[in-house]
Amino acid sequence: LGSLALVAFALAGCGGGGAGPTGDVQGRVANVADNEGVAGIQVTIGGRSTLSTSPGGNFTARGVPVGHHQIIVTCTPDCQLVSDDPVYCDVTAGQVTALPAPILVFPFPPGPPPPPL
Repeated sequence: LGSLALVAFALAGCGGGGAGPTGDVQGRVANVADNEGVAGIQVTIGGRSTLSTSPGGNFTARGVPVGHHQIIVTCTPDCQLVSDDPVYCDVTAGQVTALPAPILVFPFPPGPPPPPL
């Protein structure tokens, strides 16, 4: 399904690699049906820092430049984002910013994916 911008919650804090002051961003990708974490989802912050979610669906981006950034999630062929609305965040120097809500996905059962919503 490729890269899709995430569901917009009133999020605070995100970015990606570079010189100057930095902060960290923590978040989670979860199944919309049961709020269980989804592992192996690619998360890109500010177009620079890309990482994968842990088995619990968590991610932490360290050393994100201070400023306003977009978070992009790349779903596997086995899931789809609940919304393609962009998610933005503001990183503060020396601070850890935790996203206030998980980024939600619809996981698909094994087999061909259903048609787009």
